[in-house]
Amino acid sequence: MAIGANRNTQAVCSTIKPEIEQGEVHTYILEHMQKDLKSIATVLGKSKEDVLILIHYLLSEIMNYQTAARIGERVEDNICYLKDKRSRAIWEEKFNERYIEPVLERSEEILREVTQQVLSDKRFGADPLLQLLYETDNTTEFIGNSSLCENPSVWQFRERISVNHLIQKLTRSRQKCPILTQFLDEEHFLRCIRFVPSIIKLQRILIQKYSRKISRTEASSLSMEKVLQKFRNDPGGRELEKCWTDYKQVWGNIKQSLDGYGFPVNGSILYLSKEDCHKKIDDKTVLSYILPARKEKGLCAYALLFFLLEKQNLFLQKYCSEGGTKYDRLPRVHVRDISTAHLISYHPDRDLLPMVLANCNYSFEVGQGTKVEYNFASLERQLMDRLLFTKSVILMKDIDTALYRSETTNAVVFSSLRDKIRQERISPAVLGQIQEELRTKRLPELCDSIDHLDIAISFLKSVGCDPENPLSDFMINILKLGASFVSQKAQQSCKCKHVQSLWITLTLEKTKRLERANK
Repeated sequence: MAIGANRNTQAVCSTIKPEIEQGEVHTYILEHMQKDLKSIATVLGKSKEDVLILIHYLLSEIMNYQTAARIGERVEDNICYLKDKRSRAIWEEKFNERYIEPVLERSEEILREVTQQVLSDKRFGADPLLQLLYETDNTTEFIGNSSLCENPSVWQFRERISVNHLIQKLTRSRQKCPILTQFLDEEHFLRCIRFVPSIIKLQRILIQKYSRKISRTEASSLSMEKVLQKFRNDPGGRELEKCWTDYKQVWGNIKQSLDGYGFPVNGSILYLSKEDCHKKIDDKTVLSYILPARKEKGLCAYALLFFLLEKQNLFLQKYCSEGGTKYDRLPRVHVRDISTAHLISYHPDRDLLPMVLANCNYSFEVGQGTKVEYNFASLERQLMDRLLFTKSVILMKDIDTALYRSETTNAVVFSSLRDKIRQERISPAVLGQIQEELRTKRLPELCDSIDHLDIAISFLKSVGCDPENPLSDFMINILKLGASFVSQKAQQSCKCKHVQSLWITLTLEKTKRLERANK
């Protein structure tokens, strides 16, 4: 692209998404290349100079091995033209397998060979700077602190011990440490599991505050910034802010992995939209994205928690399979009872890195540079003992979700109610007496009675009941909702099979009152 931009900037500019100005193309490509170099250097644990050497070597390998057999090799047009996501993935996989993997597997050997070639080249080998960098100058003169730029130690790149460096070393060593390998493959996700208690606490606080009390429209216009302001003077306000900070961090790390991830909801497999998977979560984000729900925007919060919990369960399955432990014998825990002790919970810098350092031999030899060796078997044992032993399988059927005000008394709720309990209309004679009583009651009394009836309906649609049982017995004696009935006749005559009809009667009267008051 960089070469092409020098010849036809407009054509290259048209391929860049999102669109940029034509005059910014060269700067954009250069910055992109620099960012890629930095990323590769971080992953490989090498200096940028070493990465450039490996890239040059890779390009030379591609050009040198373009034999007649390979040139005549037949590949599907769909793959060559990169027409869709699938063809691109296949092309990248084949390219990686043929060219990149062999270079990475021999990267240390390649760097030594290329360095020796440079030093042996008479055009470069006598260069004072190269002699200084590669310590080929045999001078024994002492170099003081005043001439640090002439000290080869200043210019040397030291391998940094990190999780990425550990992964590279384990891959090259080809040692069989299946549990350690599985852990490092999933480490990017496993490190986020420690935030699960914070996510659950945040969702629980918001559900208690807003469930059944806010409409979907109101939640879609209320930002988290305003929500936090309402909790600022609350005793738990600071804790809520910490949970919110953790939530934003996890979403940033996980969101792209949710693209194409299917999760079960009410017996169906749902997927987040691409727009939601790339959405930035910050203080301006509206509440409807953070309140977990089984549809629309609330699926983002539900999917995030489900994804992390499932990651733990799937990893424990692999751990048991490789470690000879029976998965069925692991302890179980419900989502509502989760604590840190049940989770694969660790901090990458405070918990994991000290284990890596404890199982690492770091040495330095003059002329050879640094040498890092890991005791993979010992590290695997410590990993199992400290992070995986006694962890629990999570039962994910009871993830809490929020209900909006319109969902607590709508057609869906009554449909569920009718599935559990046969519903009938109140007889005209009794209905007339109830309506007569309602006209004498104040609006607050009417609203309280409807609220109590909503609670009763939510229980009845879940647990069911004998249709002939008195409604008053269920509400007063079982649910302990004292003074639940605004109408004495309704308390005496209504049964569980009349609860829908009674709710409609009360709501109709409330609507008439509000209409007369222009509310």
